[in-house]
Amino acid sequence: MALTRQYWHKTLQHFFVFSIVMLLHTPFCYASPRGHFAVRHAHTQLQEQVYQLNADFEFQLSESNQEALHNSIPLIFVVDITVYRERSWSPWDENIAHLQQRYQLKYHPLSKRYILTSLNTGIRENFSTLHTMLATLNKLRDWPLLDEYLVLPEESYEVYLHIYLDIEALPAPMRAMAYFSQQWRLTSEVYTCPLEP
Repeated sequence: MALTRQYWHKTLQHFFVFSIVMLLHTPFCYASPRGHFAVRHAHTQLQEQVYQLNADFEFQLSESNQEALHNSIPLIFVVDITVYRERSWSPWDENIAHLQQRYQLKYHPLSKRYILTSLNTGIRENFSTLHTMLATLNKLRDWPLLDEYLVLPEESYEVYLHIYLDIEALPAPMRAMAYFSQQWRLTSEVYTCPLEP
């Protein structure tokens, strides 16, 4: 029992020391850009009996995000999408569909290439600069959202979407630091648009 207490005491000690070191090496918010996520525009279209989503995003990484990326720590970006059917007789709309598009960003120091992987499809793309990779990530085109047969023609539907950096996907020692840093808690406001052909 004493050995177990000693083990956990040492483990917590190492964890706090590591967290303090990471915080000391993290630039203060007023000294560096914080980063910014936003949904700029979104609309739907009906193609071959499937509603598709088109959206324009803004992904601006903070200095801490870029430093982690360049130290071979992958970052996971999430596009979170929910379709609601409006109900006039209830204060709550009905959740028709909830989907996520997840992307992994990685940097390979040896090749000096940025890798963007869609975790939904496994498709990978290579880029020579971070700017060109984020420019690609900023656009979502013809993304299958909902089958037409699930939509009642006399009803109204709204699409809610927002984007965020998945802190839970970071390595465990970094998560504690990320929870307390505004440079890591990156999420957009919720954007809404009607579901329409």
